[in-house]
Amino acid sequence: SSGTSAALSFRNGRPLPPPDESQDIPVPEPDTVTITADRIGDPYEEANRGRFRSHVGLHRYVIDPVERGYIAVVPVPARDGLHNFLTNLETPSVLMNDLFQGRLDRAGNTLSRFVVNSTIGIGGIFDFAGRAGIPYRDNDFGATLASQGVGDSPYLLVPVIGPTNPRDLSGKVVDFILDPLHWVTLPGGIVTSIGHTGFHELDKRSVDVGELD
Repeated sequence: SSGTSAALSFRNGRPLPPPDESQDIPVPEPDTVTITADRIGDPYEEANRGRFRSHVGLHRYVIDPVERGYIAVVPVPARDGLHNFLTNLETPSVLMNDLFQGRLDRAGNTLSRFVVNSTIGIGGIFDFAGRAGIPYRDNDFGATLASQGVGDSPYLLVPVIGPTNPRDLSGKVVDFILDPLHWVTLPGGIVTSIGHTGFHELDKRSVDVGELD
């Protein structure tokens, strides 16, 4: 036919290739198993997505600007001293969770760090224990629950806190209660406690400021 001759002429006499059989292959249906697993892991996806938008807004317009101002104004030695001081204040909570988990070797190291840094380190401002070969090892009640077999689902997105789950979120509450600073009468009372929490978040987030983007 005229169409075939034109095609042969266009391809310098070579015949046309066979039709692409892949076009006739049906598109596979969504994997039901995968969808079911996603729903089990994130049954509150719609609510989590809404909270994520709030989380991003808080970071971009409040948290990150404050963190950048903190980094710009406060010199590195002062930030390091504040970090060491706040880390030392967390030691009693870390020690309690070491004991809850039956990790006596880590509990001994945690106690040694606290004694050395609280005395020679002037309340923890200087990490002499770390220089002496006693590294800091974090621990929390979420890890204690995990050691007892408590699972880490369902997924939750909490504004400011970020990605978490009921186990770790409840662990934060218990760690807050275990912190003796919240039970000791200090000048300022509740203001001191809120200030401690605020400085802790400021210190923690200054390490990864802007990484959410």
